[in-house]
Amino acid sequence: MVKNDLGNRSMGKQSTLQDFLIWGVKNYPANKYAVILWDHGVGAKGFGYDENNLSDLSLSIKEINGALKAASALQALNKKPTATGAEFGKAIAVGYKQQAATEGTDSQITLSVVDLSKVNAVNTALENFIKKASNDIKNPERITTVSKARIKAEAYGDASAHGGSTDMADIYDIAYNLKGTYPIEADKLMKSIKACITYKVTSDTKPNANGLSVYFPCQDKDNFKSNLQEYQNTGYSKSYQQFLATYVDRILADKEPIKLIQSNPNAGGEDSQSVFEIQIAQDDIGKINELYSVLAMPCDEEGIANMFLGMDMDVELDPETGIVKDNFTGYWTTLEGQFVSMYIETAEEDYSTYTIPAKLNGESVDIKVLYSEEYPDGVVLGAWRGIDEETGMPDKDIIVYVREIPLFLNTTFMVQQMMRGAMSMAMWMVKLL
Repeated sequence: MVKNDLGNRSMGKQSTLQDFLIWGVKNYPANKYAVILWDHGVGAKGFGYDENNLSDLSLSIKEINGALKAASALQALNKKPTATGAEFGKAIAVGYKQQAATEGTDSQITLSVVDLSKVNAVNTALENFIKKASNDIKNPERITTVSKARIKAEAYGDASAHGGSTDMADIYDIAYNLKGTYPIEADKLMKSIKACITYKVTSDTKPNANGLSVYFPCQDKDNFKSNLQEYQNTGYSKSYQQFLATYVDRILADKEPIKLIQSNPNAGGEDSQSVFEIQIAQDDIGKINELYSVLAMPCDEEGIANMFLGMDMDVELDPETGIVKDNFTGYWTTLEGQFVSMYIETAEEDYSTYTIPAKLNGESVDIKVLYSEEYPDGVVLGAWRGIDEETGMPDKDIIVYVREIPLFLNTTFMVQQMMRGAMSMAMWMVKLL
């Protein structure tokens, strides 16, 4: 039943959320209140997306905080959380997982129930952790260590085949990756997060999701400065903001390319598992954070036009010699018998995910593919519209298998061995820090 018709109000304005909260508390008084903001957020960039009001597309963290303070609606739960509140949160999370299972999207979900009374303890532990790291990132070796820990951490709203990234990372996972470097600080931070999260939902493609994330620049290098400036408007920890500013300055200041001593595109011949090989200069070996191989094949007899088949991380670096070898076997993925461009998204020990850029009913999407022990030949999880270029918001929906779209039929992802001879070009991408 519609109580009032207010017309088309902008969901990106603080006043809209604020007025709604005040109206709800005034007209429906209760001992406890729950506010559900349903959609994907973008961490430090805020929440929501209102395509009907292009002048103010989303709510910033500052606006959400201002609306909650003005309404005073949730202060009771913040000051005195109860078991009933935790149970209510768990019920929401369990229902969300059940719904995702029904809709076939439960392989890539996360949700957590947070005890707000213990968030300050997490902030304190994070600041102590960061103070220790802040003194070290001026050292080239130590900033590499920190950067490697960040890039290996569970990430959310990450880069797709069409580009874009929210650069949000799991706080617990970052601390876990640095526990060997900062054992005391990392342990306290991990314990504080465990105490803060009363219940969580994870999935096959997000096994290291621990409940809380933080903005930590990693992928979207072109927008590090502008994103950091926007992050400073959130009002979050000044010491953490200073750490990020120093970290970004150090990362962007290093513009020296990796030096290659030699390359051998025909190493080993047809019978070898190693098809392409390069050697990195000894002084640069320690700077390497990630290695990717980019594969292409000729589209014409002259070899002028090439089709990029995609990017992978199935490469090996010898830390002593600097020799890098890829593990390309001569096989590549097809869907319905057609070659596709496939880009690595996540590479873990027991699973990996890829994205395939495609057009679905004229709309650009990323087809998401999972390889695991359960699906050694790969399985299509669905299609994702990615991250909106204008707003930076990740799409909240996964388009699952539809009978009328043969693109989503599960197939065996193998092609003929003759592909080995067809490869005319391989390139390397080396990610620093």
